[in-house]
Amino acid sequence: MEDENNFNINEISQELETPSTEEKYQYSEEAHDYEKNILDVKIIVKDLNAAEILIKAVNNMHLTDNYNMSVSSIIPTKDINLMKKSIIGSDLILIAIDLTSEGKEQFINQYKELKTDYNYVEYLIFSNANGNEFIEPSKLEHEIHNSIIRASLTSILNREDISEVQKELYDLKIDYGKLIKTNEQLNLENTNAINYSKELTDNNQSLKEEIQSLENTLDEIKSEYSNFKSKFANIYTKDLLEVFNLKELWQETFDELLPNEDKVIYATNNFKPLNVIVGQGFIVAKTKDEAIDWLKIIRTTLIFLDNNENLQNDLNHNIDTKNQDIDNSINGVNENNNDEYDMSNFQNLWD
Repeated sequence: MEDENNFNINEISQELETPSTEEKYQYSEEAHDYEKNILDVKIIVKDLNAAEILIKAVNNMHLTDNYNMSVSSIIPTKDINLMKKSIIGSDLILIAIDLTSEGKEQFINQYKELKTDYNYVEYLIFSNANGNEFIEPSKLEHEIHNSIIRASLTSILNREDISEVQKELYDLKIDYGKLIKTNEQLNLENTNAINYSKELTDNNQSLKEEIQSLENTLDEIKSEYSNFKSKFANIYTKDLLEVFNLKELWQETFDELLPNEDKVIYATNNFKPLNVIVGQGFIVAKTKDEAIDWLKIIRTTLIFLDNNENLQNDLNHNIDTKNQDIDNSINGVNENNNDEYDMSNFQNLWD
């Protein structure tokens, strides 16, 4: 037979599965004793009359021996803030309610306010919660047993979540250990990188000093080159002399061997022709034609001397006495612009 005030208890659990948008009551770890072996239970009722009835029922149940738990207090209040302060440190909170829609709403509201990650909250069916009718102690004890069983089953179901959390924690510890090793390796690599960077910095500084030294040297070379360039800027405007092998040029010109190189040198040094030098087996002149012209003059002179024995003897005597000074007689190109030969020396040659 259904009563309009009766309701299905399973509906409470279904509604509690809906997450609360309100902020959960923050549990203080300092007030929670993880060391205790006996579970702490607190029961919340609406008034003192209900509290007195519950005290008698609890005393008859020997909860410590049968369930390893103890009801530390029965709290007769409707003030939610007082409830929050009173249940700190409790493992299990039982909320006494009527089997009415108002009782269901009462439990759901108080559950959302009192439930934390560190406790269990269950309802306790107590028809006399409002003190309107008498309830047999044995029936109340039975309801307390039912509430304890529901809380135990809930904790068992939560074990799977706890195991999953423990597994995740174990995996996190392994990952943390790997991260520590990776961090140590990174620190080592970072130290090596810092040392290498310092080494590169030192090398860079050394290279900078070397570059600076090279730049200074380059500046000196540029300065010397500038001076050299200024000094010889007009070198291309000057007449340069060409060097020819004396014997080869004689052979090429007269188709005969050079009869006496010393006589050619002697005559050249005495006549001092402009821009012509003879010595060390070479003849130097501005052009090949000028060198050949001078050799023709020398050859004509030598032919003339060969026909005059006295002049020949005088020439041989002079060559012998001056032979030691011939190599020192080449002083370069005559700077005199006179285009004629020294006729006084030429005259002396024949006397």
